[in-house]
Amino acid sequence: MNLPRLCMRDQIRDVVVSRIQDGTYAPGARLKELELAGEFQVSQAPVREALRELESLGLVQSERYRGTYVRHITPQETREAYQLRACMEETAAQLAVPASMEDLALLQADVDAVVVAAWAKDLEAFARHNLAFHRRIICMSGNGVMLRVWDSLGWEVRARMAIQVVHEDSRFNDAVAEHQTIVDLLKAGDGTGAGKVLRHHNETFLDSIDVPRPRTKPSAKQNDT
Repeated sequence: MNLPRLCMRDQIRDVVVSRIQDGTYAPGARLKELELAGEFQVSQAPVREALRELESLGLVQSERYRGTYVRHITPQETREAYQLRACMEETAAQLAVPASMEDLALLQADVDAVVVAAWAKDLEAFARHNLAFHRRIICMSGNGVMLRVWDSLGWEVRARMAIQVVHEDSRFNDAVAEHQTIVDLLKAGDGTGAGKVLRHHNETFLDSIDVPRPRTKPSAKQNDT
């Protein structure tokens, strides 16, 4: 498989994610750097970088003598990531007020693109524009630490993994409409209201994840298996 040299790591990462998503790479499947490098006709360096990024997101795991293999991603892991995202975005909306006209115009453009993609059932475009919308609100908060933490959770990859779940949920259309409500509230200077809608917006996705809530708090010493 030939891929343009530009951003090879990202392209290899996206292909691996797609294969995990469609079952080509099942949980436990070993991902061999040399084989992937040969398939994409690149050195092992961008393959290694792509796998390291996926490992940081918990999609793959590397072990000595065993190599890199696909992890089973539990619904609980996804739930916990979105719980943190809901908290951060609620706070970001509060900090974003008063918002500049330029930021609001860019945010409106993101919403318009989300709506068009939703109507066209273009899930790739929807995921891309939806991600841009949420990240822009984090940026509008002016909190650089929050932005770094938000980015570290790898929402570009998580969106690719989760988009089918969101699209098939019966509340999808309501969730799309909430984007405009958030912008309208920010335009009105109501950061608290916008934050509440953002939190509900994220929790709509949480509710679509069928996983029981843990009865006990996780131990700080608990190792990932």
